[in-house]
Amino acid sequence: MQRRVITGLGVLITFAQQQQLLLIAALALATCVTTTQTPPQPPPPPAPSVVVPEGCLDVQSGTWLHSADQTWRYEAEDDGGALTFLVHHRVVVDAGFSPRKFRKPDGGVDAGPPPSLEDAGLPNANELPTARIELNRTDAGFVGFTFTRFTHPSGRACDVQFATRVLSCADGGLILEAEESLALGDACQPPARPAEVSRRQHHLRRLGIDGG
Repeated sequence: MQRRVITGLGVLITFAQQQQLLLIAALALATCVTTTQTPPQPPPPPAPSVVVPEGCLDVQSGTWLHSADQTWRYEAEDDGGALTFLVHHRVVVDAGFSPRKFRKPDGGVDAGPPPSLEDAGLPNANELPTARIELNRTDAGFVGFTFTRFTHPSGRACDVQFATRVLSCADGGLILEAEESLALGDACQPPARPAEVSRRQHHLRRLGIDGG
């Protein structure tokens, strides 16, 4: 015998039909809950754009020399995004004859021992870097800073930085442009209103290229 149920709307349905309706409602609710728990993932953000001079996306690791003064050497490490130089300055000692002459018993002149390789200005493997240049490839160019330390006239050692950028990576070389000067107070503090400073270009050539 079928059980009959009268709903609030006055519709006559059987007990079996009521069970069917409850099952359909439960399935619909489960579908809604499942959809709410797994929303669609947003697409990943686009990669930041990089705007650098032509050729500057190439890896620039290696040893570089200043084209105008090869006593300046730049050891570069490049991971594809950041380029770091350790700057070494080699002091060249006069490799000529000593100005002091000593008379030998036989009347000859002793000019002292022949100059050593170190006296001739060859690189000293133990020399410490005098500065560090850190540059990054960005949407505003190949830019960064040169970091170094100098002694203020007050006697205080100041850590300073100069804005630096790459202007060109053409023809196997690099052209760097850096601020040339910096004003600091006795406590190494910059002025409240920094004055406009001049910039200087530095042409570097990689060692082993074009006879470097």
